[in-house]
Amino acid sequence: MSKPNGSKAFALFVWALASLSVSAADIPSGGAVTLEQVVRIAIKNAPSIMIAGIQVDLAGADQSEAADPFGAVFKVGLARENVRGYEYPTELKQLSPLLPVPSTFLADSQNNKQLTSGLSKLFRSGIFTEFSISTASSSNAKTNADFLPIPIALNATGLKPGALASNYMPVHPSSIQLTMNFPLMKFSGENNIAAANERQKIYQREAAEMTLKHSVAVIIQNVVNAYWNFKAAIAKLNFTQESATQVERWLQKIEKESAAGGAVRSRTEESLSHLRGFSRQLVGDVSKAQEAVSSARNVLAQAIGIPSDDARRIAQATDDYPLDWSGVLASFNADGLRSRWGMMAEQNRFDMKAKKLEVDGADAISLGAQNDVKPKLDLAIILKRQGLSGGGTNQLDTNSFTTGTSPLGAAVLLSFEYKLDNDKAKAQVVRTRYLKMQKEIEFNDVKRGLALGVDTAVNSVYNSLIGLQSAQQQSNL
Repeated sequence: MSKPNGSKAFALFVWALASLSVSAADIPSGGAVTLEQVVRIAIKNAPSIMIAGIQVDLAGADQSEAADPFGAVFKVGLARENVRGYEYPTELKQLSPLLPVPSTFLADSQNNKQLTSGLSKLFRSGIFTEFSISTASSSNAKTNADFLPIPIALNATGLKPGALASNYMPVHPSSIQLTMNFPLMKFSGENNIAAANERQKIYQREAAEMTLKHSVAVIIQNVVNAYWNFKAAIAKLNFTQESATQVERWLQKIEKESAAGGAVRSRTEESLSHLRGFSRQLVGDVSKAQEAVSSARNVLAQAIGIPSDDARRIAQATDDYPLDWSGVLASFNADGLRSRWGMMAEQNRFDMKAKKLEVDGADAISLGAQNDVKPKLDLAIILKRQGLSGGGTNQLDTNSFTTGTSPLGAAVLLSFEYKLDNDKAKAQVVRTRYLKMQKEIEFNDVKRGLALGVDTAVNSVYNSLIGLQSAQQQSNL
């Protein structure tokens, strides 16, 4: 599996190929076109490539969306709180300093500030981690009132001469915490539903890329076939016309000999009868060959996506066949070609690769659904260290991260959760199982069709070469 970079490279290749192409209106006035020209026009005009390219981009967006749960999340928060409580009667407030707890009848008055930040991440293995820090500042009138006797006692006992309440108030607590959650059943391992969903989207994006490439390959194949069929139709027309001309010359020669009379006349009557019949047959063959050229031209125009007005401008295919026909026919091994082409097709056909990737994607989400139906058993470990500093202003103070710090504290939690019905997860298991079966059937169907297509291609090539050789031999008589 890969990130969606190959599709962009291939799309750029297709775009570059099309941008270099001539338009339909640029077909030469003489009507002679090369194979390269018609392939470029076809790629430029093909809506199937545009649609397949859009599908690749949409599949890439689905993949990015599926990867969203695994992105790191940074959070920061700043809070300020001013608490103002109800007021006690004046006489009770005046009595408070004389009580053991001076703050008893004081109104609640707090000025608090807090800054928190954290970084969390869900890994594709299902493990979740979060690292967070917080620092706060708190000024509390009740606490300040209760703390007033403390500096006096510190000075009286000599524990801290010159101690003032402002050395300790307001307070600035802080904490550093690391939380780790390990799923042991549901959502554990690479087959957890989120990771499986992402893998399915990756396979689907790769399948869309293969479909795009297959669309280009099909267009090129259709254009190449149509181009050579057009070339073959023209060649057969030329051979048939040459045959008709040759027979006409023979007919005229024999007619002259017959007109001379004598023994020659008796010997040529039978030949004249055969030649006249053959000549009439060739006239019909020429007409059929001309119709075949017109039909092949229209098929080529349809393959490259140009209108009928431009199609009529195509008069000649200038490229020559890359192989000598007689040599190909002499070494033509239909069974060997079927085996070799079949093997190459299974390895290289983009539609086969696309269907296989769809099967892999369906298998991934099926495994994820099976994991998601399990009970939830989680082990959580929390590590925490706290600190405290005091005095100064009521602004946030980071000294508490290094002052008054506690030893590292830890907590371990084991939790279990089981949904008694769990109908949604069970339905997903059934749905994804049948999806996998469907994709496997589609893959096998394409594989069967591939074998039939190879057999048809071998027979078509052989029959085309036989027809062309026959027409060429006929013109050489």
